[in-house]
Amino acid sequence: VCNLGFVIWDLGFKFLEQKMKIVSYQKTKFIIFLIVFAFFFTAAILRNPIWKNRLTLWKHVVERSPEKARGHYNLGNAFTALNMYEEAIREYRIAVNIDPYFFQGNVHGALGIVYVRKGLLDEAFNEFQAALKINPHSARPHYGLGIIYEQKGNLDEAIREYKLAAAIEPNYAEPYAALGIVYGKKDMLIEARNALEAAVNLQPEKAYPHYNLAVTLDRLDDYKNAIQHYREFLENVSRDDKSAQV
Repeated sequence: VCNLGFVIWDLGFKFLEQKMKIVSYQKTKFIIFLIVFAFFFTAAILRNPIWKNRLTLWKHVVERSPEKARGHYNLGNAFTALNMYEEAIREYRIAVNIDPYFFQGNVHGALGIVYVRKGLLDEAFNEFQAALKINPHSARPHYGLGIIYEQKGNLDEAIREYKLAAAIEPNYAEPYAALGIVYGKKDMLIEARNALEAAVNLQPEKAYPHYNLAVTLDRLDDYKNAIQHYREFLENVSRDDKSAQV
């Protein structure tokens, strides 16, 4: 943008100097500066609504390049963030049709998460499996499969998938938080405590892992530490915390 401005400046000055034979050098430069400034100021105003938020930005990208998977994938993410799941599914599907291998299969994983949120577990299962076929070393599809198994009551399979996700991506907090819940359901309280401690260490700002850890510590008669994590929960839950969602 800056280079284009200087080119316009230079060409404009030479044109006025040679064709119009303007005598005042400083006056001419000032006039051209005003023209260039007005041009870019107007362009910025016209583009400002496009950059207002992620949704308008990626809608604009898709309108300009409808044949590219990246725009549809990111527009799907923007719709997902707004809980507009039907629109998200549509965009993810378009991205998959354009390039099934885009972003190492993460489009399938994103589709799977949306299907889980809609309660369509069989469709979600297929998407997570498709993602793992493209990239077997991706943690998030394993986490998604763990959610499905947990919701279907198959806790041992859920544990296996959550542990795979944590092993692949050790700094990914959600599998540890989920493991803590499943271990708690199975009354494996030491394992639950260890998993939840890992989750809150990785993401101390998330509220619900603190709550689940407090409940677990309460069950272990560790009341002092339980109270501390109840307090952490109350401090964090007032924020825009999404940790209870998939």
